[in-house]
Amino acid sequence: WTAPNPDVLTGYSLSSNNSPGGVTGCSATPSASPCTVTGLAPGTSYTWTLATAYDSWDSTSVTTPSVAVSYPANNTTYGANWGGTLTGTASTMAGPGTSITSVMVSVQQGSGASGCLAGIGSGFTASCPNWVPASGTTNWALPLAAATLTSGDNYTVISMATDSTGNVGSSASTFTFDTTAPIVSVSFPANGFDYNASAWAGGAPIAGTITETASTISASSINLTITSPTGQTWNGSAFST
Repeated sequence: WTAPNPDVLTGYSLSSNNSPGGVTGCSATPSASPCTVTGLAPGTSYTWTLATAYDSWDSTSVTTPSVAVSYPANNTTYGANWGGTLTGTASTMAGPGTSITSVMVSVQQGSGASGCLAGIGSGFTASCPNWVPASGTTNWALPLAAATLTSGDNYTVISMATDSTGNVGSSASTFTFDTTAPIVSVSFPANGFDYNASAWAGGAPIAGTITETASTISASSINLTITSPTGQTWNGSAFST
């Protein structure tokens, strides 16, 4: 029996599900010591349970790995700026000599009974959770092309890391994918309306509204182009070419 680092095995004991079926010679002994089993009954099936003892052992000695989803950022909406690759980090918390052996990722579309990503380049046709191997361990990545995603849907990314002692840790990140263009309208001047100097002065400045399809999205920039009948555009102080 090998103790997980950094703990040191100080002993072990055996017990069975049958009585008497006693065990001797296994109390607080090194792991290489033999156990002498006595009192066995012919024709009887026995199940043996191994209990181990460590120096200063408690439940915190078995520590799950730390794993995180770096991209996408949690509770964020993406569209044309979607990066195309899920990324994250993982690290072992079990002490020296241990390492992350694998990272698996499950991506669920929507909520409830919605499907999960079946594999790299595949659709969301698998039952959830469906674990897809990521490349890398301490720094991991999994391609997820924009063409695989559906505009207006939300997605949950769950990453699961396993260390060399068999401990498993996980974390999740939720994002929304939305490629629907915002609705833009000009409130002043009115479309097709003729203005004299006083009417223009009473309504100015030029104004409008922008409506996003998702509540988590806000306009990052607003640009206006004002063109004269001669084809010149306004540069902030005059119409020029």
